[in-house]
Amino acid sequence: MHIGGRRVDRQAVAIWLLVCGVYVASLWFERFGIRSSRHGADVDSYRLWASAIGHGQLPYRNFYFPYPPGSLPPMLAAQLFSDYATAFKTVMAFAGVATFAVAAAALREPARRSLWPLLTMAVSPVVVGSVFVNRFDLWPTLLVAAALLLLVRDRPGAAFAFLALGTVTKIFPAAALPAAAVWVWRTHGPRTLKQALIVFSAPGL
Repeated sequence: MHIGGRRVDRQAVAIWLLVCGVYVASLWFERFGIRSSRHGADVDSYRLWASAIGHGQLPYRNFYFPYPPGSLPPMLAAQLFSDYATAFKTVMAFAGVATFAVAAAALREPARRSLWPLLTMAVSPVVVGSVFVNRFDLWPTLLVAAALLLLVRDRPGAAFAFLALGTVTKIFPAAALPAAAVWVWRTHGPRTLKQALIVFSAPGL
């Protein structure tokens, strides 16, 4: 099949549609998910912090903020809408879709062999439960997925930049640093690794 002069893999399109369908169904049945008027207690905290920033207050200076600064974008994005809880859940749901898309691009496998890993991710709203769209963890997860994609595309500097962004969002992306460092050492050598580590360290300077 060709669209706009470019060849499109029908099997890949079918698999992507299936994965998205399973993901939407999982979101629908998730406890306290998008269709629920209830939400986790964390969302109320996000709303209060976003509102405070909207009124000119600064985190760490004017009020206690327990997370790194990179966690703020999804909290502030939801503040643009009247129903904060639903908006935040929707932002996180789209972050999940973006994570699947990036992960699919990173998998160096034929479309058929990528099906089961992607389906495993697609059912995560039901498996993880109410925290899936009621916390901001999908945001750093997306950043880590982007870093892994850039690694397999031989762009170590950009990959380590995304790992750094993930780490200043929540600490767990730093757990990927040792494996990423070994990958860069083996594929690009110590000089490139040193440059990549400088990039990773830049946000902390």
